[in-house]
Amino acid sequence: HSCRSGENMALMEVTTIATILSVTMIVALEYYHDFSRVEASGELVTYWGQNSNDTTLAELCQTSVYDMVVISYLDLSAGGSVLLGQYPYLNLDLHCNSSTGGCTSLTTDIAICQSLNVRVLLSISGGGHSNHDDNDEASPHQDGPDYVASYLWNNFLSGESDDPGGRPLGAAILDGIDLDIESGAANSGTLSYYGHLAQFVRQLSVGSAILTASPGCSFPDPNLGPELSGSALESSTFDYVWVRFYDNSL
Repeated sequence: HSCRSGENMALMEVTTIATILSVTMIVALEYYHDFSRVEASGELVTYWGQNSNDTTLAELCQTSVYDMVVISYLDLSAGGSVLLGQYPYLNLDLHCNSSTGGCTSLTTDIAICQSLNVRVLLSISGGGHSNHDDNDEASPHQDGPDYVASYLWNNFLSGESDDPGGRPLGAAILDGIDLDIESGAANSGTLSYYGHLAQFVRQLSVGSAILTASPGCSFPDPNLGPELSGSALESSTFDYVWVRFYDNSL
């Protein structure tokens, strides 16, 4: 089967498209090792953060429409080295400025969502890696996946931050991590990197964090797999996969 990305889709905002399309293709991986973590079908998921016309995060959750909201995006390509105190950039469009600590105000919204049993995840964007050479086998980020996983755990999940600026979303403890890797070098360096990143997050959270992925509809996805040796989706690490039908090259 081939997928088509028409001009009408190209004109739609990413958040709007994800709202419509991601909810139709939530696939609980049948091979996941612990079926007790796989929820019943029919759950609705949306991305939030890339459209300045969005409602607030709290208002979105209060609609009682969604089971999960994915805050987007944390851009790995925009950061240097966590080891050198250069952190990935949390890009939430015009909602807040994470570089000045402005996104800590979302703590209250996240708490409201979670009180309504809406799980809140953070999406990782890895496209356009400034630190990655498409012609080599280097990783998509200056730091290894274990260090990036530790950063995610300590700054967005249940760990303790060592960032002098504090946790970008304040005291909020998110429910999981999503991988939305839309571009980058399709080689074994990229493929193994994101697979290892997900596995390290799983280990740090002792299975408590929800892990999801958003591959493109082209099969296999060049950055996530499956059916590519070493790719993230070759493992049984993820709880949910929702297929992305926008911004796909034919």
